[in-house]
Amino acid sequence: MSVLFVFWFWIVGANCLLGQGFTELWYDQKTGKEIEVTKSRNLLLVRGLNTPTGKVRFERLYGGTFVDRFSNTITIHDAHFVFRNHRHQTVHHFTKTSPLTINAISSTYLTTQIEGSYQVRNLSEILLVVDTRDGLKARFKSSKNWIKYQYDAVLQQFIDEKGNTLNFSKLGATWTDRSRTKIFEMYKIDDQLLVE
Repeated sequence: MSVLFVFWFWIVGANCLLGQGFTELWYDQKTGKEIEVTKSRNLLLVRGLNTPTGKVRFERLYGGTFVDRFSNTITIHDAHFVFRNHRHQTVHHFTKTSPLTINAISSTYLTTQIEGSYQVRNLSEILLVVDTRDGLKARFKSSKNWIKYQYDAVLQQFIDEKGNTLNFSKLGATWTDRSRTKIFEMYKIDDQLLVE
């Protein structure tokens, strides 16, 4: 009886702590990173921000600003979400994604598989991506040269030998050059390589 009461109390307590929590997806267009945020009145649980699988807990500091145990902050205002990394002195801007937004980007594919063909936004160019045992290989359809990308677990992105990066999310992919001056946003159009 007492074990059942403790279990019930733990469930009720957890629900009270989270309040009327709900989950949203947020997307950083610059880096291509997508995060999952479970919100309640005084608490945020964020998946995908610092660790690929775990959730980071942020508690309300004031208004729409939340802080984690490392002094990183999140400020939420309407459809904007700003993450400030205290240690690295970086700022990331996220916008809400929704099924409507995702469908507008790609009505055909929400991918969990990296390999395939990606249409570059605002250009008539397609990026071909192959997943090999040695990492990724990618090339534009108009090129014959494959570029190798290795996964960097610390940065959570694929990097080529020149420092250019490829980031993948459910929405597609983002290619960024080393200097971060050229950024290509892409959406997946096929799981196969469209070489013809």
